[in-house]
Amino acid sequence: MTELELRVLRVARDIGDGATNEQIAHCLGTRATDAITNTLRTLQSNGHLRLEVTSPELVHVAEIMPKGYRTLSACNY
Repeated sequence: MTELELRVLRVARDIGDGATNEQIAHCLGTRATDAITNTLRTLQSNGHLRLEVTSPELVHVAEIMPKGYRTLSACNY
């Protein structure tokens, strides 16, 4: 798992279900929502979370899978 994937997963976990790509980008201090969206899609493909696509620009984290919690450490973002 890449550093970006870990950071995105940590922030999504902290925000909770319903976190959007825009909220996650804001928490990470970036405006690169496309990069965050692509990372979220990768995390979904790897079974770490489930997404709901509201529009091409807005993606919600519908659920973080238990597998996603095991990969996280107690590090800061």
